[in-house]
Amino acid sequence: MVKMYDPCGDDVDNLEDDLEVDLEDDLEDDDGVGEENSSQKPSRGPSLLPRLIQSRSEGRRIFVDYNVYGQPTGIGRVDMSSMLGSTVRRLVSILYNCWKEVPAAKKREIWEVMNKTFELDPNHKTKMLSHAAARFRNWKTYLTNNWVLKGIKERPDEFPPRKPKGYEKLIPDEDWKKFVESRISEE
Repeated sequence: MVKMYDPCGDDVDNLEDDLEVDLEDDLEDDDGVGEENSSQKPSRGPSLLPRLIQSRSEGRRIFVDYNVYGQPTGIGRVDMSSMLGSTVRRLVSILYNCWKEVPAAKKREIWEVMNKTFELDPNHKTKMLSHAAARFRNWKTYLTNNWVLKGIKERPDEFPPRKPKGYEKLIPDEDWKKFVESRISEE
């Protein structure tokens, strides 16, 4: 088994489980590697969130309430959680080693997308971006465990392993190859 290396010092083995729910639901698949076989259950692919996109395009924002600890509550929190994960996966390249390397402009763009879709309290921007960082780590860990390592184990003659279904256009081939190489290196 190849140990994952994180140059930014994040603990990649102890991620927040409560932030993985959206990702697991988003990318559920029978075997994680996905054969092109019509008898298998089709995977969902990325969440497109059409209802949220339509609300945003119509200028309607979804209200998000916060508890005394600054945590989102109520109906809006579920949509916000899904949208945050989807936005991070769409906007942030998997080639960044850690969240600290993601440019401030990208983080600002994530905040702006979320703020156009939800009525967010500006005082909670830092908290929202820390959740985005966790989503980013979870995404890369998911890719590593379920697509890179599992793909290499199940198809050792195929390199790089296949990309997740539905994300073929989102992750450029060259980026995927570099990501796979970085995840299996001994460093």
